[in-house]
Amino acid sequence: MKKTNPWLVLFDTLFVMLLCFAILLSTMIFKGKSDAGIHYLLDLPTVGLTFGALVIYFVYLLPRSDKGLKLTIRERYKNTATDQP
Repeated sequence: MKKTNPWLVLFDTLFVMLLCFAILLSTMIFKGKSDAGIHYLLDLPTVGLTFGALVIYFVYLLPRSDKGLKLTIRERYKNTATDQP
């Protein structure tokens, strides 16, 4: 089985998250010329706290998900090598 580069997985994940953030931010900025539009305020400490939480989440999740995936694959395919003629 080919080993996946963890930096590539991290880049892919962050890229998708950045695209989602850009879409949400663009809808907030380009809200239209209507007076009935909702006005969004970005609070810098809240944004910083959100990004900090995402970093902590990835630091916690990535090593554990890799171990869990390897364990699942090992358990699923451990008898296939002996079943083959």
